[in-house]
Amino acid sequence: MSGAQGPTPAAPDGAAAVTPMAEPTAADLRRWDGEVLWHPFTPHSVYASEQPLLVVAGAGNYLIDEHGKSYLDGVASLWCNVFGHRHPRIDAAIHDQLACIAHSTQLGNTSVPAILLARRLVEIAPAGLRRVFFSDDGATAVEVALKMAFQYWQQVDSGRHRRRRRFIAFADAYHGDTVGAVSLGGIDLFHARYGRLLFDTLRAPSPYCYRCPLGQDRETCGMACAERAEHTIAAHAEEIAAVVVEPGFQGAAGIITPPAGWLARIAAAARRAGALLICDEVASGMGRTGSMFACEREGVKPDFLCLAKGLTGGYLPMAATLTTEEVFAAFLGPPEEGRTFFHGHTYTGNQLAAAAALAVLEIFAAEDVIAGLQPKITALATALAALRGLPHVGEVRQVGLAAGIELVQDRRDRSAFPAAARTGMKICGAARRHGVFLRPLGDTIVLMPPLSVTVPELDHLVASVAAAISEALPAAACSSRDQIGPTREESSLPPRVRRDAQCSATPAPDFRPGMVAGVRLSGCTKTMDTSRLKPGSRQHDDNDTSASKHPSVRDNVPHAWLGKGWFGRGGELVLVLGTDTGVGKTYVACALARHLVRRRQRVVAVKLVETGCEREDPEGEDGALLAAASGQAAPRLALARFAAPLAPPLAAELEGRPLDLAALMRQAIAAAAGEAAEVLLIEGAGGVLSPLTWAETALDVARQSGAPALLVAADRLGVVNHVRLTLLAMEQHAVACLGLVLSAPACPDRSTGENASALRRLFPELRIAVLARGAGETAAATELAEIAAWLPSLLAASPESTTGSLASCAESARRRPSTSPPPASGVRDGGGSCRLDAEQAVDLGS
Repeated sequence: MSGAQGPTPAAPDGAAAVTPMAEPTAADLRRWDGEVLWHPFTPHSVYASEQPLLVVAGAGNYLIDEHGKSYLDGVASLWCNVFGHRHPRIDAAIHDQLACIAHSTQLGNTSVPAILLARRLVEIAPAGLRRVFFSDDGATAVEVALKMAFQYWQQVDSGRHRRRRRFIAFADAYHGDTVGAVSLGGIDLFHARYGRLLFDTLRAPSPYCYRCPLGQDRETCGMACAERAEHTIAAHAEEIAAVVVEPGFQGAAGIITPPAGWLARIAAAARRAGALLICDEVASGMGRTGSMFACEREGVKPDFLCLAKGLTGGYLPMAATLTTEEVFAAFLGPPEEGRTFFHGHTYTGNQLAAAAALAVLEIFAAEDVIAGLQPKITALATALAALRGLPHVGEVRQVGLAAGIELVQDRRDRSAFPAAARTGMKICGAARRHGVFLRPLGDTIVLMPPLSVTVPELDHLVASVAAAISEALPAAACSSRDQIGPTREESSLPPRVRRDAQCSATPAPDFRPGMVAGVRLSGCTKTMDTSRLKPGSRQHDDNDTSASKHPSVRDNVPHAWLGKGWFGRGGELVLVLGTDTGVGKTYVACALARHLVRRRQRVVAVKLVETGCEREDPEGEDGALLAAASGQAAPRLALARFAAPLAPPLAAELEGRPLDLAALMRQAIAAAAGEAAEVLLIEGAGGVLSPLTWAETALDVARQSGAPALLVAADRLGVVNHVRLTLLAMEQHAVACLGLVLSAPACPDRSTGENASALRRLFPELRIAVLARGAGETAAATELAEIAAWLPSLLAASPESTTGSLASCAESARRRPSTSPPPASGVRDGGGSCRLDAEQAVDLGS
């Protein structure tokens, strides 16, 4: 990319000369960003020092910066991106509409997309909402509702209710940044300085249970905040025009979630007072809380429903204010009576935005999105549970796919960090190093991913926050990456930042680091076939020849090495797989390799695929750690390395390099043969079901090659379920399990230490070892030695165990002493182990 020139110099007569601008470099853009842009809600005195992200592209649930690095969009681009970036259905809808017209005014005119969208919104909205007024964003949607409510009471019943001029809102409320919306706001940092511009608003207490404004205790208060609001509403019943509320959660206040039943009580109080009810669902609507609209969760039917943000899927500005036919009727009359609603915007009902919104609603219906949210909501709750025990996490609040993690300096007195420390921003900055983009609300870390987020991405999102808290607040002594401490040998290697955003099934655009001289602002338009983008699946019809692009390992690795050799002549192939990413696979594989080496066995340990590689620090990557641990003559990195912290097939697509598992297996076998290895350890990537190509997972590698797996899981909340499901998948695919290693996490929770006994009750025949956290390898020496002793015994399992259950396979192996003699050459063991013949493997690799 050619260098760009600075701002155009003024012409001699004082007028600015308009000349074509050269394509800018990244350095140009960052410099101009500091010189000419004024960012919202941004203290510019520290803005540049916090290294803002320069976004140049998006792919699915990820943002891509000028270096080609990807970041999980953990706040859905300020809570509005519903189905990911570059969704084909929304892209196509905008493209098709653009072929007709981009915009025409709605003042006295109409358009097809606006009509269709209004009708569709009325069909899905709570009963009674029959009229739709379009505007541009959340603040204008609320402003429209305020003005409509005010004017309604001035005109209805011949003006008999003109005393109704006041509004009730809540402390800690946020409804936007226009003057009317600010008048409703209750956050002093945002609103207090504009006091002289605002109209007077009645205020009720926030349902902020963690810091109760009434000094009550959550368990015994009897919802005192709702009672106080009911009293305020009743006391001003004759003068209230409307009660304005944020259903589901108070967003900008830090995802404050009211107690169940709170909203219904507020709505009932408004009805008793004869006031209108305005529900601001700009943030909480469009599926965010697990239902299409948050007010539906308590059966509330408002008089006004305000929507924006997710309405267009985060593509284009558009808002909608829905109201009743009764309200609309009050504005009818001869033009000379002046009952018209004199309010509007240039881009009201914009056709492109309406087309995008219609596509969003089509996706909700066609994919039954609401029904599919509950498993994700449950998964997020499970992942968040592990954060509650961290020293500086005061409270974790969640509703649907929205969460607020409030950080405190001291949990005992709930004291906040000094504002000058910018703790929330520091943690969000640290999260970026783990491949996640976040934006805090003060010292509350907000998680608001797209609804299209996957369960593994949710796990990665929360794990990254835990790791970021550890890095930004060292006193927390918490790390979500490398769940158990490094050994002395590992500690001597250069530090690294590991980014494991696994299991994204969303295609990336044709955008690679090699394309970026500065920033290529165009050229991110290539789309990909998404019909086969589900991890581990082969979704194609009989006429689809695309499967030939993803040959199976078994079809491409000759079988000659499968039934040959034992210690001394050939060797054993063992896979080290995990239930998830960041569970300690590398640590276990390295420690196991070292123990085997100390037992005078020749070991080659490799990683087939590694993503998130730091090119400036290859010695700190997993592949290098494995090579060092096994004492290989020549250090080897992972056989396939990719810079992007994404699932392997995505990372490979970004760099335009094919990912051929069969070829990688041949390389691994050749490496082991070249060093006459007795054991070849191959570490997986992510979890057992993580995609390695678009067609195959780590489980497929084990099934197709016949290799057994040593399973690694983190001893934390959720591991019992993860292990159960993983073992079930392994059994269904006839993959033998050598045993389970529970790695003690650096962030223990109440389940840590209890999970092993629970798993032993569920799987009484399964060999389970627990690695206690300690200084280096010493504290785990006994357990590691035991695991090392498993290999000869478990690999010698009886042939009949191949088709039996995992439990019977483990029991059969348990009955054999660890010093069992090797089986006869050429016999394939029932544990599913793969025998490697050195000479034949050399031929395979040549």
